[in-house]
Amino acid sequence: MAESTEGLKLFGQSFFNPPADSPKLVAACPTIDLTAAVGGKNTVYIRRRGGEVVSKVSERNKEVQFLAWRSDGQFLAVAWSDGAVRLIGLESPKAVNQIRLYDGVPVGITYVSWAENLVGSRDKWQSSLLNRQGEQQDSDAVELPQALLFLEVEDDLLKLPPLPVSGGTGDDMFVFSTRTSLESIFRPLRPKDGDSIHIMILGTEDGTIHVSIYDTFLMGSLTLPFPKKDGQSGNCDDTRPLLHLRRHTSHPGSSTHALLLANETEDNMAVYLSFMDISFFYCSPLSLSLVAYKTTTFQKLVRYIRQTADHMQAEWQGARELPARFLANIQEDLQGQKRRKNIDHALRMAAMTGYVPSVLKEWLVDTIAERGYRRWDKAVAGGLQNLRDLIHDNMLPALDRAMLALSRLHGLAEFHSNDDIGLSAERIADLMDIVSCLILVTHKSLALVAAELELFMSFSTWLRLLIERLALPAQAEEQAEKELNLSITPVIDYISNHLLSSPLDLHLGEPNEGEWKADWKALQNGIKDDSSTLLDKLEAEMNRVDGYGVNPDMLGVLQGKQQRRRNGPLSPLRASTEGKGKRVEYTGKQSALTEGDSDHNDPVKAFTKLGFLTRHFAAQSDNVLKSIAESGWKHVHVGPSTRLFVGRPVEKAEVAMTAISKLDQEDSADALSFTAISCRDESSKIHLFRSTITTSEGRTTAVSTGGCSLDLGSDDRIIDFQFIDANLLLILCPIAEDDYNARLVAVPVQSTKITYGAYHGIETDLPTLSLATDNLCWTAKVKRAPDEGGGVPKNRAVVRMEVLRPRRSGSDQVDSSGLGLANASSTTVRVCLMFADGTTYSVFSLPSIEDMFGSTV
Repeated sequence: MAESTEGLKLFGQSFFNPPADSPKLVAACPTIDLTAAVGGKNTVYIRRRGGEVVSKVSERNKEVQFLAWRSDGQFLAVAWSDGAVRLIGLESPKAVNQIRLYDGVPVGITYVSWAENLVGSRDKWQSSLLNRQGEQQDSDAVELPQALLFLEVEDDLLKLPPLPVSGGTGDDMFVFSTRTSLESIFRPLRPKDGDSIHIMILGTEDGTIHVSIYDTFLMGSLTLPFPKKDGQSGNCDDTRPLLHLRRHTSHPGSSTHALLLANETEDNMAVYLSFMDISFFYCSPLSLSLVAYKTTTFQKLVRYIRQTADHMQAEWQGARELPARFLANIQEDLQGQKRRKNIDHALRMAAMTGYVPSVLKEWLVDTIAERGYRRWDKAVAGGLQNLRDLIHDNMLPALDRAMLALSRLHGLAEFHSNDDIGLSAERIADLMDIVSCLILVTHKSLALVAAELELFMSFSTWLRLLIERLALPAQAEEQAEKELNLSITPVIDYISNHLLSSPLDLHLGEPNEGEWKADWKALQNGIKDDSSTLLDKLEAEMNRVDGYGVNPDMLGVLQGKQQRRRNGPLSPLRASTEGKGKRVEYTGKQSALTEGDSDHNDPVKAFTKLGFLTRHFAAQSDNVLKSIAESGWKHVHVGPSTRLFVGRPVEKAEVAMTAISKLDQEDSADALSFTAISCRDESSKIHLFRSTITTSEGRTTAVSTGGCSLDLGSDDRIIDFQFIDANLLLILCPIAEDDYNARLVAVPVQSTKITYGAYHGIETDLPTLSLATDNLCWTAKVKRAPDEGGGVPKNRAVVRMEVLRPRRSGSDQVDSSGLGLANASSTTVRVCLMFADGTTYSVFSLPSIEDMFGSTV
């Protein structure tokens, strides 16, 4: 046994304030010196080395259940008690994505794991694996076809601006509110990332295993029951208890994933090892990383568009709410008048003749006055200006980007029309049709907002002059002269066509429930025929209802008979004011779609609403993305489970995997996995199992398992253990010395000195190896941690160890070659230790495998 007191070098020391709730809820970033820890049950603190808090994430009335960093360190997955996993970016504490596992009652999340897989065609799979393992790729070299494949037009577009903090809804209310979070969400795809994608494996309390792909949506779920016992019939699957996911691992070069499962209630002396093949990683006919990037970007754009539409609705409602309250008050007072019982008629009379009835004068001078006018002007002018900015700066650029993303996906779908990739050119074309409708409605809304804002500014100026003339009779003559310089035409236009009901209600108003349900049902079933698109129907309906203006019949205006040229129902404000005045001129003509045919059911009234279109767009987008996930799920296969029996209650189990190249470079790589198990009644022994997985065409064809027992000695007690890839097993044991409080033992699991006996399901058949006498390990002592002030080291107990693989220098990727712990282009392995006080956190660097064992391994 080679022992070293200087082998572990202190890499960093941190002190958490507040302390971590649990050692299990601490996770170190694999690529950057950041550590996430849970404090106060519902707050995640992300700290730099030394303990400085970079950001924190909290959810009210929710508790954190698990933390896991993605292998490139770009996202932190936080599992919450509401059954959702939220992905946090490095640049912003806001959730970049959210994966909700259940729609109903949430189920606790017990395990979250990330995996990175190489993707590509069969002829490139083995070469990519060999290049990664041998570090033969030149990072500066650019392959022209790949560069062209990942050429992005969107990179030359202006970046999307952040949305206002207030006005949003749902889980994405604050996600798009800062430029930092937007840059984190809409991150450009780098060509060097084009050969791999990331997936997430989640386990829940009910025994379900969820597989998420592309960081955004679930690909599928599965359950694994206990293997059948001898003599058990095949119809007992539903009654067998389920295995629960405890660990997961994979290697980028293998499409096979190892699942370590257990059910302590039913069988506490064994764990179960299953292998899940995701074969489309190996045999995909196109670049999955490009599809992953385009689909995730598109889904984020859909979320951004929905939030922008919600902000637009909020601004529009805010612009109409205060004037509606003012007008409703005066309308009640006008009901007692013999003539001019409607506020719009009274205001038109005042604008054209200068005559102001006493009731209207009292309302303008006493109720509105200077303060009320300023509030009115600020609410409407500010709301319309904000609405204009949202349309021009946020909505239209987002729709353009969505159309570009869909165009790229449509091209991929057509090119691979004969391949089962889940992309349907027809369904994507339907989405492009919906985006075209949104663009049309948005452009029309922008024109209407600009026109209404200009008209309101004229109305506002006239209203202010009118209030001043009525409030200050001594200056009436001076105010009257000012009114002579004001054009009355836009004032009449605004009063007649915008004051009580606006043309913008056609797009931003809320449809009634009946119209919404009818249109939604029709759109879900498909209302377009072979000769027309949704855009054609929308244009036809907008042509029918379009047209606002002032009736040139001035006598009709004076008599209150101004006709609206818009067809359709009244706005709530106009309906309420006109109903009280018994006026029927404002009810509008019968819709052109239903005129002459009361039974005609062509539903397009809600279809012209922006809110309705965005929700329909989101629903159809979800269906398209789900079809991609379902297509991939067809290529996911789980083989039979292997029971790893150890004869005593299991305390902890870990698993690691590496890929093995084949001579046939067109075939999928084989794999080698190692499983380590410790028992409660054997504090100094670890059971080590080695499984060889043979694959063909991305599918597991055979699994053979061997094992042995590693004995550390009677005086040792195991605190924790972890694998470094599938090379070393690190074991942490306590010691009681003046300057040291723990000992780290490194065992090379692939060493030829370790004998693995054939495993037949009985633990007693495994050979036992003594690490101390057989010289099979390397050890190093761990120094005591000093106190926060740098004083005398305290005797704190180490309770948990986390191991970070070496990362490539100047890169955000870990070295997953599996050939060594460090090389010329990689940093060293880091060993992170969490102490029992929940405050002290130490990080040590591990020497290379050559420095530990020389050339003997």
